[in-house]
Amino acid sequence: MDDLITMNQAATLCRCSYPQMVRLVLVGEVEGWQDESRRWKVKRTSVERLVGRRLEAAKRRTVDAGTHTGLPTAKAKRARVNADAAA
Repeated sequence: MDDLITMNQAATLCRCSYPQMVRLVLVGEVEGWQDESRRWKVKRTSVERLVGRRLEAAKRRTVDAGTHTGLPTAKAKRARVNADAAA
């Protein structure tokens, strides 16, 4: 069985606010529900999957950007100029 954590614990793991975590549960990004006493219960594995997806997306953005400025490198510019000259 999955470990259940509180909404505050989930928000801390996800590095977001309590209201943001509630929205993530309500839209189905994270598995959670309110018990009979209206306390939120969230599946830890669901939060860990979300954190993993966010880390992977951040890695892809960093790799895709190539440089911090997002501008093409000098090597890429030279290759484009050489390709245009050869055509």
